[in-house]
Amino acid sequence: MGDELAVLTLNYINARSRIPAAKKHGFMFVTEAGAPMSMSALTKVFRTLRERASGISPSLTMHVLRHVWNEEFSDLVDANFLQPEEETRIRNEAMGWSDRSKTAEKYQLRRTRAKAAEFSVEIQDKFMRKVK
Repeated sequence: MGDELAVLTLNYINARSRIPAAKKHGFMFVTEAGAPMSMSALTKVFRTLRERASGISPSLTMHVLRHVWNEEFSDLVDANFLQPEEETRIRNEAMGWSDRSKTAEKYQLRRTRAKAAEFSVEIQDKFMRKVK
């Protein structure tokens, strides 16, 4: 997170902390009353961002952010040689999923398939170099 976004986020968290109802849960984005924002409200926030902020991709959605985050997380898992069980626990915690959630496995399977395709291409390229 860049410095400017960090300052804005801290300012928001400080303002949010003054709403008593917001202290009763772990959701970052809340209504004026302090309740967690609904999915439709968050969708509207993203739509407004896409419409009004220059340089924001027209495809930016909560769904896209979740996928990008999980892809970046998978890169860190690879770089840090985490075991699958630890990866699942950390991913579940970071994404707010329960310990019994199977959602992490879906992202791990996506990563496995991508790596399999990448390695397959490498093997094919190696073979083709030998044939030439």
